[in-house]
Amino acid sequence: MMPRLGGVLYPGVFDGFVRLSSHYRLMLLSNCSPNGLINFMGYTGLGPFVADHICYGDSPRPKSENRRILLERNGITSAEAVYVGDTQSD
Repeated sequence: MMPRLGGVLYPGVFDGFVRLSSHYRLMLLSNCSPNGLINFMGYTGLGPFVADHICYGDSPRPKSENRRILLERNGITSAEAVYVGDTQSD
């Protein structure tokens, strides 16, 4: 459904991604199904501004392990990263 119905970004999110991506490598981590992030990035147009992504549907591991995978594959240490979540458990 995502490729056809998509979703609505909050006001300023797209512009914020564009501005942040000119200074930082932005990455997405999600518990969504396979291709969920790819569909999301395609629908919203955020794909060109995201350096890397991983979701549970593509790598069925706990979010903490997928976060570690993202960091390692991009040569980033935990001390260099800022993680912004959207739930209390993040």
